[in-house]
Amino acid sequence: MLRTLTQAELRTLQRIRSYPAISVLLPTARAFPESQQNPVRLRDLLREAEQRLLQELGKREAVPYIERLHALAEAVPWDHPRDGLAIFVNADYSGVFWLPFSVSPQVVIDETFATRDLVRTLNRSLRYWVLALSENHTRLWAGFRDQLQEVGDHGFPMRFEMPAKVISQPGPIAADDGEYWQEQYRHFCRRIDQAFAQVAGSEEQPLVVFGVDRWLALFREVSAHAGWIVATFPGSPDHEPEHELARKSWEAVLRHIEEKRLELIRRWNETPPARRAEGLEAVWQAMIEGRTHMLLIEEGFHQPGRIGEDGLRIERLPEHRRTEPGVVDDLVDELLERALAKGARAWFVPNESLREHGRIVAFLRY
Repeated sequence: MLRTLTQAELRTLQRIRSYPAISVLLPTARAFPESQQNPVRLRDLLREAEQRLLQELGKREAVPYIERLHALAEAVPWDHPRDGLAIFVNADYSGVFWLPFSVSPQVVIDETFATRDLVRTLNRSLRYWVLALSENHTRLWAGFRDQLQEVGDHGFPMRFEMPAKVISQPGPIAADDGEYWQEQYRHFCRRIDQAFAQVAGSEEQPLVVFGVDRWLALFREVSAHAGWIVATFPGSPDHEPEHELARKSWEAVLRHIEEKRLELIRRWNETPPARRAEGLEAVWQAMIEGRTHMLLIEEGFHQPGRIGEDGLRIERLPEHRRTEPGVVDDLVDELLERALAKGARAWFVPNESLREHGRIVAFLRY
């Protein structure tokens, strides 16, 4: 099972600076018969990577990288493709990921991995987690809109392990040993929560939980992520089809997002003018000063432009000048990426929601 591309994993990739950092990005088809061409297209990109590595490094240095690229490609399970595939390799790192969104086919060999487009897409996308609690197989999925991608590392899927006391004791355990069992189940829920923390990192995102009432109550009791939970679905998830888990979770997350949007807009209207900024230029200035606490951005707001040499000022430009030298193709994405790096949070709201406020607003720290 391929690894899940989380924000934490992306930050790891962004920190790596070592030539050659090799990135292979491939858009993949889900449906048959188009999906049969996925391995063929990947081989074409690998041939391009191989030729460039031989030209840039020479055969002796290039061969180990080429071998690792092919080994990762051969391990890709093509039976359930997603919308994209990413392979990253350098001297100390190897990773291959399904992507829940399409990408442009490309091979990049540089000092850093080609993550910018991935970061921008994830930053602008609604992401969440789905956890199915079960003694048999507790499973975790990363949600991206109405799609789920199962997590297959950090111990997931996780199975309840029979305590040594039960294994060594002949015959059934006494009925009055209920408190013992309760503590064993709590311990299992703590293990689940700790493993989830390793996958999800510290960035709070909506969490939907499935499970029988006992497991739901115990997980809420012990979890450090109880505040992330936006919906629970009682009942055993063991035989629930993945597409049903996805449907129920996505509907629950959409309801949560609408409630959150209305709450944030209400808070915005109640916030003193000195603690808020509106419009691209004012929010940019607040971001530069490190004052942005939370951003609200219309989903379709994009703006090409230039950044001044001092980095403090921006100049909006019309769409037809987007491709000119020195023009940033989207100042909104640039602002978002910088603000998130400084610890800000961001919520996207429907178009026209912030029309009177310049399509982007910020709650300020001070």
